[in-house]
Amino acid sequence: MMVSKDAQSDQSRIENEYFPILFEHMTEGVALHELIFDENGKPVNYRILDINPSYETHTGARRSDVKGRLATEAYKTDDPPYLDVFASVALTKKSARMETYFEPMKRHFNISITPFGPNGFATIFTDITDQKNKEEALKNSEADLLRSQRVGRMGLYHLDIKHGLWDCTPTLDEIFGTTQNPKHDVNEWTELLHPDDRAKMLDYLSNHVVAKKQSFNMEYRIIRRNDGKTIWVHGLGELEFDENGDVLTMFGTIQDITERKFIEEQRSQTERSFTMVFDINPNPLSIADLSGKLLKVNNAFTQLTGYTESEALGKTSAELGVWVSPPREEVFSPLKTTSQFKSTEVVIRTKSGEYRELIMSGVLAEMYNQQVVIVATTDMTEQRRKDKALEQKTAELDRYFNLSLDLLCIANTDGMFIRLNPAWENVLGYPLAELEGARFLDFVHPDDMESTLNTISDLSHGAKVVDFVNRYKHRNGSWRYIEWRTAPYEGGIIYAAARDITNRIESAEKIKRLNEKLENRISLLTHPDQTVTDITFADIFDPEEIQKIQDAFSSVTGVASIITDPDGKPITRPSNFSRLCDIIRGTEAGRKNCERSDAALGKADKTDGAVIYPCLSGGLLDGGTSIKVGNRHIANWHIGQ
Repeated sequence: MMVSKDAQSDQSRIENEYFPILFEHMTEGVALHELIFDENGKPVNYRILDINPSYETHTGARRSDVKGRLATEAYKTDDPPYLDVFASVALTKKSARMETYFEPMKRHFNISITPFGPNGFATIFTDITDQKNKEEALKNSEADLLRSQRVGRMGLYHLDIKHGLWDCTPTLDEIFGTTQNPKHDVNEWTELLHPDDRAKMLDYLSNHVVAKKQSFNMEYRIIRRNDGKTIWVHGLGELEFDENGDVLTMFGTIQDITERKFIEEQRSQTERSFTMVFDINPNPLSIADLSGKLLKVNNAFTQLTGYTESEALGKTSAELGVWVSPPREEVFSPLKTTSQFKSTEVVIRTKSGEYRELIMSGVLAEMYNQQVVIVATTDMTEQRRKDKALEQKTAELDRYFNLSLDLLCIANTDGMFIRLNPAWENVLGYPLAELEGARFLDFVHPDDMESTLNTISDLSHGAKVVDFVNRYKHRNGSWRYIEWRTAPYEGGIIYAAARDITNRIESAEKIKRLNEKLENRISLLTHPDQTVTDITFADIFDPEEIQKIQDAFSSVTGVASIITDPDGKPITRPSNFSRLCDIIRGTEAGRKNCERSDAALGKADKTDGAVIYPCLSGGLLDGGTSIKVGNRHIANWHIGQ
């Protein structure tokens, strides 16, 4: 194709005059590049031939720093940025466009790439970082809005009233249980309405909102499409009008308020229950504001104070004249720090002038849209009178309990002492502190344990026990005989009165033994020839009385004397024994020899007469005789040097 000289001249002028002007004054950043090839002809880098001032503005790089440099040097990267795209444009001569985030500069760019020269290309770009940030912010805002709608269970809608169509956000579809369609029909909303609310809501929308051009504000029920669950929603809407004032659309929100409705219903039920309990409570109750003015009182309050409800409401206790002591400010002061006060003793004066003793507790609460004090009161007047009378009676019983000479006891059927009177210390020798709380079975004689357990069993079944006797261990190791009279009580408690009959028992045993001895003595003395196999010297004679006679005999005659059993064991203590005898009898071997010697005397005495023989220990001469009852040898009487 032939090109005229004028055309060539115009082209030359554009390239040499106009292009530099355009290049220097373009608002877009422009850079001219040429590809760099390896020995195989493969593009491996590119050189920046020139940049315009806008390049410097957009990138912050100076022309002197990048002009003539390789891309990897200018941008300080290991690989030349976007080499594959740029090489494709330079080699195929086909322009391209792209948006990218350039990490070295932390910027977003919109880049147009066009061929330039044999192996070159030009990049024309704009910095779209601000635009991208705004888009990202908008995207985040939309995401936040959607999240907030989901969290708040609230969706947005736009209703085209003229055409009966509406669209909504995904959250509203989730609330309604509907599928996400670009447009919903009004009939679909109508079908969602709870049957009991449908007529009311349609009338409200048509005759109030649209006809009267009012905002939409209503709580109502729907039946979710996907699961049939009934939920409560709160709808709000603002109308939009055309230039003639006719209704066009309505924009608004719908929020799932099912949980709030449930809480409100629970609160309502709680308030109803509170009111019912408040009114029927047998204890006086009142509710007052922080200034002390009564807002609510129950029947028990009016009965206690004598003031009717109408007389009490709106007045403070000071205005009614019921408060006596302590100062009300002192009683209510803990409310400032702990929001409550507990079990405080208070005195009031009723309308009739009677003084009453109360126990009062109070707590701060939120009611009637304000902070109030709920006060519960217990009238202790009659109880205090009863307590005082009981204290007097108890003091009297305690005096009797502590002064009684009998053993008084409170125990249980588990075998534990609960309370004892001081008489027990005298009888068993233990301090009361050791006895009370201890197991009384630990003190019972082993031979009496079975009968004691049987008696406890009888008591646990409600039986009374009279004159039961068992033995208890004294602190000194001896045993005391205790005679009981007990009665069971509810809860396994045993009340008992007892006496120490040890002396009585021992006296009876002693009398019994003396009687038996006396009978034996009489029998043996009056019938000495009768056969008796188990009689002893002590059964006939009192050893202590014989001792006195023996001591007197030795003192008068100057001889030694002792009475032994047939085996040589002493019955009486030695009288007037010589020092030699005391030394011999002081050793184990000597004592045994003396006993054999004394026993031999009885064996040697076959004629019921006196015998003289040398003793087996010291060779001294002893004399003596057997003591017999009938044919029974019961003792030997020895005299000697």
